[in-house]
Amino acid sequence: MGLITPPTGLNLFVTSAVTGMPLTRVVRAVSPWLLVMLAFL
Repeated sequence: MGLITPPTGLNLFVTSAVTGMPLTRVVRAVSPWLLVMLAFL
């Protein structure tokens, strides 16, 4: 868990900066996948 989730926050910021999309839009797009990953841990 510790190896997967800390980079998630950094990846959200990097994705937002590279694509130019607002952070809220990136978070909304990633949330379902992150919740599924956490559910199966």
